[in-house]
Amino acid sequence: MHVKTELEREIIDSADTLAKYALFLTKAQDSANVLKQETMLRIFKNSDKYKSQVSFNTWAKRVMKSIFLSNTRKYTSYKNKFVEYFNYTNDESSEPVDSPFLIIKICPKKTKNISLH
Repeated sequence: MHVKTELEREIIDSADTLAKYALFLTKAQDSANVLKQETMLRIFKNSDKYKSQVSFNTWAKRVMKSIFLSNTRKYTSYKNKFVEYFNYTNDESSEPVDSPFLIIKICPKKTKNISLH
């Protein structure tokens, strides 16, 4: 029988709280599941940085929010570069398409050489 470490117990105990917080941040169940998994991986990788003076849930939520904000910045940067590069607009309105993934699906040949950095 595997004896769980204190960190593993904390993660298991906070799984529901993290799932709810991820859904609150992302507003989409699939994205929330991915964010929760990324958070748990980061927590395991950085377990040595956890200070017991702070509540585990508070620390875990801070890690999750950091990942969420980082991913949001990357997406926004990518979307801005993509829309600027293609000057692509939606047929239904003059607004740019909100999802770069939709644009990649529509015109995959044009997306091969775009630099995201």
